[in-house]
Amino acid sequence: MTSMLRENLLNSGIDFLVERAKDPSFDPLGEAPTIILITADKSARFVEFDCAAENIIIAAESLGLGSHVMAITEFIFTSEEGKKLKKN
Repeated sequence: MTSMLRENLLNSGIDFLVERAKDPSFDPLGEAPTIILITADKSARFVEFDCAAENIIIAAESLGLGSHVMAITEFIFTSEEGKKLKKN
């Protein structure tokens, strides 16, 4: 998924994201053993994402697990390969 994200950022046309993706040390997902993507259709309000993420973070913390919230993952779905990951 990291390589797909890198490619999509390079093709984004957004200068600071292109520069970030060019960095050889760019590894947005790190060595995370588990990744949770919170997604919704375009009619969802941002607050709904915040609440879902907050609940997951609190649950992870209660289990002694660290977590990290990232908004950049929306770029995973911008390529044809990424679109195949979506369920209709």
